[in-house]
Amino acid sequence: MFITGYIGFALLVFHDKIEDEDKDSMTKLKKKLPFILICAACPAFCFWFAWYTEPLWLALPTTKKDWGTLYESIDTRRWSSMSLYAVFFTRRALFMWMLFSFKEYLFVQWFLLTFLSIAQLSYYLHVRPYVEKEHNNLEVMNECCLLFSLYFICLFSDFVTKAKDQYKFGYYFVGIQGVMLLINQAEVLRTLTNMCKLKCKRRAFL
Repeated sequence: MFITGYIGFALLVFHDKIEDEDKDSMTKLKKKLPFILICAACPAFCFWFAWYTEPLWLALPTTKKDWGTLYESIDTRRWSSMSLYAVFFTRRALFMWMLFSFKEYLFVQWFLLTFLSIAQLSYYLHVRPYVEKEHNNLEVMNECCLLFSLYFICLFSDFVTKAKDQYKFGYYFVGIQGVMLLINQAEVLRTLTNMCKLKCKRRAFL
């Protein structure tokens, strides 16, 4: 589903680049309609799956075999936690709509991006959808870094006239992204280490 959403976004961008060749608005809409439907179907399917799926069914080994680990780290006892992927795809769909609807209005895009980031952060803080506390804290940290990084968009606009100042703010921006990347990599290494320790313990008992 994630791959489908990003492929749809990429194809939308491609069609948007060549739309100037066609002046008919209905023809443009017909070209984009399949990709718009894909982007709209992803959150709709996730909401439907979360609403009609029994939590006990998700805990069965056969379910995990068929669906992989899609819901393995999520607290499946609550519908609000099960709606995590629906919230994720809804945010991406709104993001794509915003980019194509307000591509000439930087500050409208900035405002809506900030609003979506705050909404996602509120969801993580209120729902805490993951089973592990560390995972919830990591997502909150990522969203806080993203929200803080959004304020740099104004600094890269015409409000800052000196190129030297924009370069300076760019280094700060890269530094924030680097810290976030290092923390996420450390969390991945911690998870892999715990998994290796668990496998070694199981082999020792066999």
